[in-house]
Amino acid sequence: MSKHIIVLAIIVIIFINGCVSDEQQTKAEPLETTPEEEVDVIEPIPTKSSEPLEKNTQETQSETLTDSGDFKLVYDSISTTEYLGYEQIFKESGLFEEVVNELNDEIVLPFDVYVVFGECGTPNALYDPTSKQIKMCYELIDEIAFDFAEIAEIEEERGRGIVYTLLFIFYHELGHALINIHDLPATGREEDAVDQLSTIILLEADEKGEEAVLYASSWFLSRANKIDFDESVFADVHALDAQRFYNLACWVYGKNPQTSSYLVEDGYLPEERAERCEAEYTKISNSWDTLLEPYLK
Repeated sequence: MSKHIIVLAIIVIIFINGCVSDEQQTKAEPLETTPEEEVDVIEPIPTKSSEPLEKNTQETQSETLTDSGDFKLVYDSISTTEYLGYEQIFKESGLFEEVVNELNDEIVLPFDVYVVFGECGTPNALYDPTSKQIKMCYELIDEIAFDFAEIAEIEEERGRGIVYTLLFIFYHELGHALINIHDLPATGREEDAVDQLSTIILLEADEKGEEAVLYASSWFLSRANKIDFDESVFADVHALDAQRFYNLACWVYGKNPQTSSYLVEDGYLPEERAERCEAEYTKISNSWDTLLEPYLK
């Protein structure tokens, strides 16, 4: 049996069971994989004006912005037959149809943005401002699937890892799209900011959000163990994969330190970092709330 068929079978199981049933759900923890080595929102400056300039700007945006577009899901033509199974599974599950519909209920767009599943020639996901597309590449789905085949012990873990990591990456690219479309300010590295947004969306969605983020963090950690370091990795626009693992673990802990204390107790998150995580999560959550408020319905 080919690797592609095995992967598709795993995904089918997960979609049939609704990603994870209540009976199967257990305490979310990063999958066991050890890195080789561990690798403020600024308040507006007060002005002499009786109203802060930033507030006036947001009120003007809210009053004048019109919702002229939608997110639209597209399945691109496929030349690699192994990927036809992915397309069939995603279409039949309706997962991303549901995601797109929810986004259209919440977000104001000045034009249509296409969420495109297709071949890219390389494992990738991206937002292309020229074509106004969020592109999700089947090559990347393949890579995620084979990575989880190495680090997950049972099929259900593999399936959840594929689905949840794919959702994390999609919301990451959504962040890039929103920053570009609405010209949102970012005072730091944009890749870090959209990791934050993806984490916030998943954690605030429902009780399974924590598990979703931790599966994504496990994927980053598995990638960290495969990298041969040279100077080029330090020049990349993304944080190192090991850093992204610890960031995600920190934000999960920061969202609810009481229920996520096992991340520190079991050694996934150093105590020195954990001390700052609750304040860190509050800051990034409040920041994104402020940035997106004018563009929410």
